[in-house]
Amino acid sequence: MKVSVCIPTHRRPALLARCLDAVLAQEPGRHEIEVVVVDDGSPASDGVAEVVAAAAGGAALPVRYERLATNRGAAAARNTAWRLASGEWIAFTDDDCRPRPDWLRRLLASVDDVDIIQGCTVPDPAGQHLVGRPLVRTLDVPAPDGFFQTCNIAYRRAVLEQLDGFDVTFARSGEDTDLAWRARAAGARTAFRADAVVEHAVVELSWRQDLRARRRWSDMPALLGRHPGLGDRTWWGPVYRRSHALPLAVVAATPLLASRRGRRAVAATLAAVLAGDIVAAGSPVAARAALATRLGDAVETAVLAGASIRAGTVLL
Repeated sequence: MKVSVCIPTHRRPALLARCLDAVLAQEPGRHEIEVVVVDDGSPASDGVAEVVAAAAGGAALPVRYERLATNRGAAAARNTAWRLASGEWIAFTDDDCRPRPDWLRRLLASVDDVDIIQGCTVPDPAGQHLVGRPLVRTLDVPAPDGFFQTCNIAYRRAVLEQLDGFDVTFARSGEDTDLAWRARAAGARTAFRADAVVEHAVVELSWRQDLRARRRWSDMPALLGRHPGLGDRTWWGPVYRRSHALPLAVVAATPLLASRRGRRAVAATLAAVLAGDIVAAGSPVAARAALATRLGDAVETAVLAGASIRAGTVLL
Protein backbone atom coordinates (compact mmCIF):
# COMPACT_ATOMS: atom_id res chain seq x y z
CA MET A 1 0.00 0.00 0.00
CA LYS A 2 1.42 3.37 -1.00
CA VAL A 3 1.29 6.21 1.52
CA SER A 4 2.01 9.86 0.76
CA VAL A 5 3.12 12.08 3.65
CA CYS A 6 2.05 15.66 2.86
CA ILE A 7 3.63 18.61 4.64
CA PRO A 8 2.61 22.25 4.08
CA THR A 9 5.19 24.81 5.15
CA HIS A 10 5.53 28.58 5.38
CA ARG A 11 8.58 30.51 6.58
CA ARG A 12 9.81 27.92 9.09
CA PRO A 13 12.85 26.31 7.44
CA ALA A 14 14.53 25.21 10.67
CA LEU A 15 11.40 23.48 11.95
CA LEU A 16 10.79 21.97 8.50
CA ALA A 17 14.28 20.45 8.53
CA ARG A 18 13.52 18.72 11.85
CA CYS A 19 10.18 17.52 10.53
CA LEU A 20 11.72 16.07 7.38
CA ASP A 21 14.44 14.31 9.35
CA ALA A 22 11.73 12.58 11.38
CA VAL A 23 9.51 11.71 8.42
CA LEU A 24 12.41 10.33 6.40
CA ALA A 25 13.47 8.19 9.37
CA GLN A 26 10.20 6.28 9.58
CA GLU A 27 10.63 2.61 10.42
CA PRO A 28 10.39 0.32 7.40
CA GLY A 29 7.16 -1.57 7.18
CA ARG A 30 4.77 -2.91 4.62
CA HIS A 31 4.09 0.57 3.21
CA GLU A 32 5.67 2.26 0.22
CA ILE A 33 6.21 5.85 1.34
CA GLU A 34 6.64 9.10 -0.54
CA VAL A 35 6.94 12.63 0.85
CA VAL A 36 5.37 15.76 -0.66
CA VAL A 37 6.31 19.23 0.64
CA VAL A 38 4.39 22.31 -0.51
CA ASP A 39 5.81 25.72 0.33
CA ASP A 40 2.96 28.17 0.84
CA GLY A 41 4.65 31.17 -0.75
CA SER A 42 7.70 31.61 1.51
CA PRO A 43 10.24 34.14 0.17
CA ALA A 44 13.07 32.44 -1.69
CA SER A 45 15.48 33.99 0.82
CA ASP A 46 14.02 31.77 3.57
CA GLY A 47 15.83 28.82 2.04
CA VAL A 48 12.93 26.36 2.16
CA ALA A 49 13.86 24.84 -1.21
CA GLU A 50 17.41 24.29 0.00
CA VAL A 51 16.17 22.58 3.18
CA VAL A 52 14.05 20.17 1.16
CA ALA A 53 16.86 19.50 -1.31
CA ALA A 54 19.31 18.76 1.51
CA ALA A 55 16.88 16.36 3.17
CA ALA A 56 16.04 14.63 -0.09
CA GLY A 57 19.68 14.29 -1.13
CA GLY A 58 20.46 11.41 1.19
CA ALA A 59 16.94 10.06 1.62
CA ALA A 60 15.85 6.54 0.78
CA LEU A 61 12.32 7.82 0.18
CA PRO A 62 11.19 9.91 -2.79
CA VAL A 63 10.64 13.57 -1.90
CA ARG A 64 8.65 15.97 -4.07
CA TYR A 65 8.66 19.74 -3.60
CA GLU A 66 6.31 22.41 -4.93
CA ARG A 67 6.24 26.13 -4.18
CA LEU A 68 3.11 28.26 -4.44
CA ALA A 69 3.73 31.70 -5.93
CA THR A 70 1.83 33.46 -3.13
CA ASN A 71 0.79 32.70 0.43
CA ARG A 72 -2.67 31.15 0.04
CA GLY A 73 -3.14 29.41 3.39
CA ALA A 74 -2.70 25.90 4.72
CA ALA A 75 -5.84 24.55 3.02
CA ALA A 76 -4.55 25.47 -0.44
CA ALA A 77 -1.09 24.09 0.34
CA ARG A 78 -2.49 20.79 1.58
CA ASN A 79 -4.76 20.51 -1.46
CA THR A 80 -1.80 21.05 -3.74
CA ALA A 81 0.18 18.42 -1.84
CA TRP A 82 -2.35 15.60 -1.87
CA ARG A 83 -3.21 16.22 -5.53
CA LEU A 84 0.49 15.90 -6.40
CA ALA A 85 0.72 12.73 -4.34
CA SER A 86 0.07 9.23 -5.64
CA GLY A 87 -0.66 7.29 -2.44
CA GLU A 88 -3.79 5.35 -1.67
CA TRP A 89 -3.55 6.94 1.79
CA ILE A 90 -2.59 10.56 2.43
CA ALA A 91 -0.97 11.21 5.80
CA PHE A 92 -0.78 14.83 6.92
CA THR A 93 1.59 16.43 9.38
CA ASP A 94 2.89 19.98 9.84
CA ASP A 95 6.30 21.60 9.56
CA ASP A 96 6.40 22.28 13.30
CA CYS A 97 5.93 18.60 14.16
CA ARG A 98 8.20 15.56 14.50
CA PRO A 99 6.56 12.16 14.02
CA ARG A 100 8.09 9.39 16.07
CA PRO A 101 9.89 6.65 14.10
CA ASP A 102 6.97 4.20 14.33
CA TRP A 103 4.33 6.84 13.52
CA LEU A 104 3.23 5.67 10.07
CA ARG A 105 3.49 1.99 10.90
CA ARG A 106 1.18 2.41 13.89
CA LEU A 107 -1.14 4.97 12.27
CA LEU A 108 -1.88 2.64 9.36
CA ALA A 109 -1.62 -0.68 11.17
CA SER A 110 -5.22 -1.57 10.32
CA VAL A 111 -7.10 0.35 7.66
CA ASP A 112 -9.66 -2.07 6.28
CA ASP A 113 -12.64 -0.67 8.17
CA VAL A 114 -11.79 3.06 8.35
CA ASP A 115 -11.42 6.06 6.05
CA ILE A 116 -9.84 8.64 8.40
CA ILE A 117 -7.28 7.80 11.09
CA GLN A 118 -6.08 10.36 13.62
CA GLY A 119 -3.05 9.88 15.85
CA CYS A 120 -1.96 11.30 19.19
CA THR A 121 -0.18 14.68 19.35
CA VAL A 122 1.98 15.65 22.34
CA PRO A 123 4.18 18.66 23.12
CA ASP A 124 7.79 18.10 22.10
CA PRO A 125 9.57 16.73 25.19
CA ALA A 126 12.43 19.17 24.57
CA GLY A 127 10.06 22.05 25.35
CA GLN A 128 7.92 20.34 27.98
CA HIS A 129 9.29 22.63 30.72
CA LEU A 130 7.73 25.62 28.94
CA VAL A 131 4.22 24.18 28.63
CA GLY A 132 1.67 26.13 30.63
CA ARG A 133 3.55 29.41 30.62
CA PRO A 134 1.87 32.53 29.21
CA LEU A 135 2.54 33.15 25.51
CA VAL A 136 3.77 29.59 24.99
CA ARG A 137 2.03 27.69 22.21
CA THR A 138 1.95 23.98 21.42
CA LEU A 139 -0.67 21.27 20.81
CA ASP A 140 -1.71 18.36 22.99
CA VAL A 141 -4.27 15.91 21.56
CA PRO A 142 -4.10 12.73 23.67
CA ALA A 143 -7.58 11.58 22.63
CA PRO A 144 -10.22 12.44 20.01
CA ASP A 145 -11.61 15.94 20.58
CA GLY A 146 -13.70 16.41 17.44
CA PHE A 147 -11.34 18.84 15.70
CA PHE A 148 -9.37 16.29 13.61
CA GLN A 149 -6.14 18.30 13.54
CA THR A 150 -4.03 17.77 10.43
CA CYS A 151 -0.78 17.68 12.37
CA ASN A 152 -1.41 13.93 12.72
CA ILE A 153 -4.08 12.39 10.52
CA ALA A 154 -4.44 10.18 7.46
CA TYR A 155 -7.22 10.13 4.87
CA ARG A 156 -8.11 7.54 2.32
CA ARG A 157 -7.42 9.28 -0.97
CA ALA A 158 -10.89 8.41 -2.28
CA VAL A 159 -12.43 10.52 0.53
CA LEU A 160 -10.36 13.56 -0.43
CA GLU A 161 -11.33 13.14 -4.07
CA GLN A 162 -15.01 12.74 -3.22
CA LEU A 163 -15.05 15.96 -1.16
CA ASP A 164 -12.56 17.91 -3.32
CA GLY A 165 -10.23 18.25 -0.37
CA PHE A 166 -10.02 21.18 2.01
CA ASP A 167 -12.27 24.22 1.68
CA VAL A 168 -9.90 27.12 0.96
CA THR A 169 -12.42 29.67 2.25
CA PHE A 170 -11.16 28.63 5.69
CA ALA A 171 -7.92 30.44 5.02
CA ARG A 172 -6.72 30.89 8.62
CA SER A 173 -8.04 27.92 10.60
CA GLY A 174 -10.76 25.30 10.79
CA GLU A 175 -10.15 23.77 7.36
CA ASP A 176 -9.09 20.46 8.92
CA THR A 177 -12.14 20.26 11.18
CA ASP A 178 -14.47 21.19 8.34
CA LEU A 179 -13.07 18.48 6.05
CA ALA A 180 -13.47 15.74 8.64
CA TRP A 181 -17.00 16.77 9.57
CA ARG A 182 -18.02 16.86 5.90
CA ALA A 183 -16.42 13.46 5.42
CA ARG A 184 -18.29 11.97 8.38
CA ALA A 185 -21.55 13.41 7.07
CA ALA A 186 -20.81 11.64 3.78
CA GLY A 187 -20.35 8.33 5.59
CA ALA A 188 -16.59 8.23 6.26
CA ARG A 189 -15.53 6.02 9.16
CA THR A 190 -13.01 7.38 11.66
CA ALA A 191 -10.56 5.91 14.16
CA PHE A 192 -8.01 7.16 16.67
CA ARG A 193 -4.60 5.54 17.24
CA ALA A 194 -3.17 6.65 20.56
CA ASP A 195 0.13 4.90 19.85
CA ALA A 196 0.77 6.79 16.58
CA VAL A 197 2.49 9.84 18.05
CA VAL A 198 3.60 13.17 16.62
CA GLU A 199 5.55 15.63 18.78
CA HIS A 200 4.48 19.25 18.32
CA ALA A 201 6.97 22.09 18.76
CA VAL A 202 6.68 24.22 21.89
CA VAL A 203 7.14 27.88 20.93
CA GLU A 204 7.39 30.93 23.17
CA LEU A 205 5.95 33.98 21.41
CA SER A 206 6.52 37.68 21.90
CA TRP A 207 3.41 39.67 22.75
CA ARG A 208 3.36 41.07 19.20
CA GLN A 209 3.56 37.59 17.70
CA ASP A 210 0.79 36.44 20.03
CA LEU A 211 -1.50 39.29 18.96
CA ARG A 212 -0.91 38.51 15.27
CA ALA A 213 -1.59 34.83 15.89
CA ARG A 214 -4.96 35.57 17.48
CA ARG A 215 -6.36 36.61 14.09
CA ARG A 216 -6.30 33.01 12.91
CA TRP A 217 -9.47 32.23 14.85
CA SER A 218 -11.57 34.53 12.69
CA ASP A 219 -12.83 31.52 10.70
CA MET A 220 -14.30 29.77 13.74
CA PRO A 221 -17.79 31.37 13.72
CA ALA A 222 -18.24 30.35 10.06
CA LEU A 223 -17.06 26.85 10.96
CA LEU A 224 -19.61 26.64 13.77
CA GLY A 225 -22.31 27.93 11.43
CA ARG A 226 -21.59 25.13 8.98
CA HIS A 227 -21.25 22.44 11.67
CA PRO A 228 -23.49 23.35 14.64
CA GLY A 229 -22.45 20.16 16.43
CA LEU A 230 -19.17 21.87 17.25
CA GLY A 231 -21.08 23.99 19.74
CA ASP A 232 -20.71 21.13 22.22
CA ARG A 233 -16.95 21.76 22.21
CA THR A 234 -16.94 25.37 23.33
CA TRP A 235 -16.20 26.33 26.94
CA TRP A 236 -19.76 27.49 27.61
CA GLY A 237 -22.47 28.07 25.02
CA PRO A 238 -21.33 30.78 22.60
CA VAL A 239 -18.15 31.49 24.63
CA TYR A 240 -15.29 29.77 22.83
CA ARG A 241 -12.70 29.75 25.63
CA ARG A 242 -12.84 30.29 29.36
CA SER A 243 -10.24 33.05 29.03
CA HIS A 244 -12.75 35.09 27.01
CA ALA A 245 -15.04 35.42 30.03
CA LEU A 246 -13.18 38.44 31.45
CA PRO A 247 -13.26 40.66 28.33
CA LEU A 248 -16.90 39.70 27.79
CA ALA A 249 -17.70 40.60 31.40
CA VAL A 250 -16.03 43.98 30.90
CA VAL A 251 -18.19 44.60 27.83
CA ALA A 252 -21.30 43.47 29.70
CA ALA A 253 -20.45 45.94 32.47
CA THR A 254 -20.34 48.88 30.06
CA PRO A 255 -23.69 50.32 31.31
CA LEU A 256 -22.14 50.64 34.77
CA LEU A 257 -19.64 53.15 33.39
CA ALA A 258 -22.39 55.75 33.21
CA SER A 259 -22.07 56.40 36.95
CA ARG A 260 -19.03 57.20 39.08
CA ARG A 261 -19.82 54.34 41.47
CA GLY A 262 -20.13 51.93 38.55
CA ARG A 263 -16.82 53.04 37.06
CA ARG A 264 -15.11 52.52 40.40
CA ALA A 265 -16.61 49.04 40.77
CA VAL A 266 -15.54 47.97 37.28
CA ALA A 267 -12.05 49.40 37.72
CA ALA A 268 -11.62 47.75 41.12
CA THR A 269 -12.76 44.37 39.86
CA LEU A 270 -10.49 44.52 36.81
CA ALA A 271 -7.55 45.68 38.94
CA ALA A 272 -8.11 42.79 41.35
CA VAL A 273 -8.08 40.24 38.56
CA LEU A 274 -4.91 41.65 37.01
CA ALA A 275 -3.25 41.93 40.42
CA GLY A 276 -4.03 38.26 40.97
CA ASP A 277 -2.33 37.44 37.65
CA ILE A 278 0.77 39.39 38.68
CA VAL A 279 1.01 37.72 42.08
CA ALA A 280 0.46 34.23 40.62
CA ALA A 281 3.12 34.83 37.96
CA GLY A 282 5.89 34.97 40.54
CA SER A 283 8.35 37.12 38.59
CA PRO A 284 8.30 40.40 36.63
CA VAL A 285 8.93 38.61 33.31
CA ALA A 286 6.14 36.12 33.91
CA ALA A 287 3.84 38.91 35.08
CA ARG A 288 4.37 40.84 31.85
CA ALA A 289 3.64 37.68 29.86
CA ALA A 290 0.47 37.06 31.87
CA LEU A 291 -0.77 40.59 31.23
CA ALA A 292 0.09 40.23 27.53
CA THR A 293 -2.01 37.06 27.49
CA ARG A 294 -4.96 38.99 28.94
CA LEU A 295 -4.52 41.56 26.18
CA GLY A 296 -4.41 38.76 23.62
CA ASP A 297 -7.61 37.25 25.00
CA ALA A 298 -9.34 40.61 24.62
CA VAL A 299 -8.12 40.95 21.03
CA GLU A 300 -9.16 37.39 20.23
CA THR A 301 -12.62 38.00 21.65
CA ALA A 302 -12.94 41.12 19.50
CA VAL A 303 -11.79 39.16 16.43
CA LEU A 304 -14.46 36.54 17.07
CA ALA A 305 -17.12 39.21 17.64
CA GLY A 306 -16.40 40.79 14.26
CA ALA A 307 -16.29 37.40 12.56
CA SER A 308 -19.58 36.43 14.22
CA ILE A 309 -21.28 39.42 12.62
CA ARG A 310 -19.94 38.48 9.19
CA ALA A 311 -20.81 34.80 9.56
CA GLY A 312 -24.21 35.29 11.17
CA THR A 313 -23.22 32.81 13.92
CA VAL A 314 -22.35 33.91 17.44
CA LEU A 315 -19.06 32.64 18.85
CA LEU A 316 -17.19 34.88 21.26
